[in-house]
Amino acid sequence: MTYPSRTDTDIIISLILVIGEHSMIRKTHLMEKSNMNSKRLKLYLNWLELNDLVRIDGQKITLTEHGIRFRSRCLELVEA
Repeated sequence: MTYPSRTDTDIIISLILVIGEHSMIRKTHLMEKSNMNSKRLKLYLNWLELNDLVRIDGQKITLTEHGIRFRSRCLELVEA
C-alpha cells in the first residue's frame, strides 16, 4: 500500500504544531514525532529558522514569537 507523500506545507505545519505542543523539544524527539530522518529534518529546520519561526540552540528547538503567532493561525485553520 502506498501512502500519499506530504507536501512541504503539511510538513512545516506539522513541525510547528509539534514544537508548539512542547515549550522546548530536542531534535531527536522532533525527528521521531515528525517521522523524518535527520537529513530531511535539518533542511526544514534551517528553513524555519531562516524565516524566524524557530530558534535552535544546540539540540533544543523552540518557537519564536513569530512562530507562536503562525502556530495559532494554523490551529485556527485546522479547527475550522
